[in-house]
Amino acid sequence: MKEKESRAILANHLKSTRNPNLKLGKVTEKDNCFEADILTKDNSLADKIIVDKYSGWIRSIY
Repeated sequence: MKEKESRAILANHLKSTRNPNLKLGKVTEKDNCFEADILTKDNSLADKIIVDKYSGWIRSIY
């Protein structure tokens, strides 16, 4: 999986939450996953999410 695909998965995930106050922040590539910051509208960190590179599985780090 490429970063572009993981961003699409994360965008769909955020859309499914129906929370207009959340947005996608920085996405970084790790060994087996992509790690993404989920931010509020005022750029406060709300969550960190991992997307598995091989399965596309999403989970919160916390």
